Amino acid sequence: PGNHEIEADHPRPGTATPFLAYTARLRMPGANPLFYSYNYGPVHFLMLNNYMPYDEASPQYAFAAADLAAVDRAVTPWLLAAFHAPWYNSNWHNHNEMEEVGMREAMEDLFHRHQVDLVFSGHVHNYERMHP
Repeated sequence: PGNHEIEADHPRPGTATPFLAYTARLRMPGANPLFYSYNYGPVHFLMLNNYMPYDEASPQYAFAAADLAAVDRAVTPWLLAAFHAPWYNSNWHNHNEMEEVGMREAMEDLFHRHQVDLVFSGHVHNYERMHP
């Protein structure tokens, strides 16, 4: 989910419960619909959420660390992560937002350690791609 699904900071018919409509309407695999993973063919998908705690003490970080450590590259040789706000972008309007910078600082080493192959993100309404 992204910033449009938070709802708690929106005017009526907003709610004080973040992601209420998202979690009520959409079924996701796993115990937590806000961060989860699944395999599809030769790809392991890790879906994370920039708009909830992601630091090393958070349940989301613990989930990501355990999930990445458990990936069997013989079964799923490709490891893809996705989340809404990109860690890097050159768009001045969305550059260095906390959801981007904070999550990058918390999780980038984890991604490098487990050799994540590809990251997809949105949020910035411009096309951009990067290669190390």
